[in-house]
Amino acid sequence: MANICLFGPTNCGKTTLLASFLHVMINKGLREHYEERGIQMQLLIEEREVGRKWRLAQNNDLPPLDDGTRAFKSFTYMLKRELVNVSGRKAVLNSHEHMLQFYDFPGNMFLKIADEGFKGLDDIDVAASGGLERADGIIVVLDPTILAVNYNSTDDYNAGRLNPESTKTDIDIKTLSQTQYAAMVSRLASLTKREAKGRVAGADQWIAICVNKIDMIPDINQADIDTIIESKFGDMMLEALDKLQKKFSAERLRTFKVSAVGYVDGQRNWHGRGLIDPDRWTPQYVEQPFLWILQQIETLHVVEAINQVRIFPRLPFIGSAWSNELVDLYAPYILDESAMRGMTE
Repeated sequence: MANICLFGPTNCGKTTLLASFLHVMINKGLREHYEERGIQMQLLIEEREVGRKWRLAQNNDLPPLDDGTRAFKSFTYMLKRELVNVSGRKAVLNSHEHMLQFYDFPGNMFLKIADEGFKGLDDIDVAASGGLERADGIIVVLDPTILAVNYNSTDDYNAGRLNPESTKTDIDIKTLSQTQYAAMVSRLASLTKREAKGRVAGADQWIAICVNKIDMIPDINQADIDTIIESKFGDMMLEALDKLQKKFSAERLRTFKVSAVGYVDGQRNWHGRGLIDPDRWTPQYVEQPFLWILQQIETLHVVEAINQVRIFPRLPFIGSAWSNELVDLYAPYILDESAMRGMTE
């Protein structure tokens, strides 16, 4: 099972980001894009009424595009991935079946940790935070539109969400300071996987930092990720990411920019609290952080299987050259380098 946690403040777009990823996995555009390159993927959901029977997921199986996660939620899907028209070792090394358990954390938990540290959590929150320790991947959602520096946004949706006097929403939304956001990201380093089975703590855990809602701030879509983070979240966020990098290593941390709602006719596909045109919902880059995490998990499993000679027990293990040759048979996902950046050493 691949456990992936989504973490961030209320209304930063965690649930919408998850729904948009599942949306692009369900609909044929992304699947056809991969099938042209020989990778076949299927997203399935369990039919609970008839036992453990799985069927292809559909759009009505997506999490709701709600107005803020107030309670800890989990969603379970299955992703099957294989190469088409291949056989033998290459086919085996590229056949992966993931039970995907997504954890959606309430934004108020994020604020508690940002303001008070983990001592501010109640028993329910502490239990939920255990999901972070068990997570294979953690997606931290950065929302530049709820920073205090953007409080006077002229955007109608932003203004309705951020202004506590507004009648457009009955949800208590707080603006976040750059200090609060950076503090939460920095403290995340202490919630990594515990040491297990001889592995170093956090050694098989990956963090994707996602700058969300690039559709809502002029010119941010064209900027590189480093510029976005520095200009919108400040030096303290850069220091927090540096702390995470030292905890996880540069290879286990990536930054992404995403738009969960995308555009329609040149405008962002969102008005009020819903999509303007659900039939033309085309999120931008949202699959990148999820597939990057899955690629790391699959690569780790391939290496472990080869080293333990589980996949080809009848073949002699003749050193690293043979092992590297098998690893090279793994076909990675297609990741857009313009939407992601690795942390520098």
